[in-house]
Amino acid sequence: MTRSLRSAVISLVGITLGGCVSMAPTYERPAAPVAANLPGGTGGGRALDVPWRAFIREPKLQQVIQQALAQNRDLRRAALNIESARAQYRIQRAQALPSIDAVAAITSVRTIVGEDNAAATSTLYQASVGLATWEIDLFGRLKSLSEARRESLLSTVEVAKATRISLIAETASAYVTLAADRSRLVIARDTMESSKRTMDLIEQLVGGGTSNRSDAWQATTVYQQARADVGLLTAAIAQDRNALELLAGGPIADALLPDVLPEQLDWFADVPVGLSSAVLLERPDVLAAEHDLRAANANIGAARAAFFPRIALTANLGSASTELSGLFASGS
Repeated sequence: MTRSLRSAVISLVGITLGGCVSMAPTYERPAAPVAANLPGGTGGGRALDVPWRAFIREPKLQQVIQQALAQNRDLRRAALNIESARAQYRIQRAQALPSIDAVAAITSVRTIVGEDNAAATSTLYQASVGLATWEIDLFGRLKSLSEARRESLLSTVEVAKATRISLIAETASAYVTLAADRSRLVIARDTMESSKRTMDLIEQLVGGGTSNRSDAWQATTVYQQARADVGLLTAAIAQDRNALELLAGGPIADALLPDVLPEQLDWFADVPVGLSSAVLLERPDVLAAEHDLRAANANIGAARAAFFPRIALTANLGSASTELSGLFASGS
């Protein structure tokens, strides 16, 4: 490539990078239809600054949540979605760069020459390098597509954060539900034993003639209802454990499962009151929706640019020689 051609290419690159425009509309965040602050609020700080371990104080519950964060399948899928979106963004961004092709070939030809039919072999060495294609992004089509992929990647990241937060909340809720049902089972068993003693006592009174049969039937009904409650709660506890282990991504050790709810439930820290409604704008699901909106905004620019002609450059530089040592020599 001569010096003048090299200078022309460099100048064209500079014009391209500096002259391309985006035809996407200017993005403006929609105003939130809520008040900036709740009336009568006295608290302060930001809820998102509090790590989950500072809010959830129960040590066994912390270990269960840690297991869920390490093994939950939905969280793994969210991480893989991030990698997929990142790869798609890199592919789209690479389309704005020139595509270079290089080819090397050796061709041997055997011919019969002379009256004695002697065989002669000639070898041709070839090498070429070329600019396969390079779209000059004058109207910002590739830039808008790359921006849309970038916003989609950021949206996927926020969705993964929202999945993580939801997993922590659902695991804590399932843990408390299991503890509550176990507390109810203890009460139901006490009720069943008490109704059993009452039923036996009334049966004795009926046998002694100091009570009637209707009282015995009523006591039996109360006892049978208590037995049914115990059975229902036993089944509910099994379902609660299955749901918790599904969130945790595998079996949970018995030592980490709750017994009953304590009289003073101090497993969680108090939530501050009086927070600004701006905290809602930092929720991952809200941020993901905004990134999706930005991606759609960038796609509008790409669609507008598609109405204009595309300019693509191609070039090729090659050399051929009958000797390998002279392949790159002057004049080959």
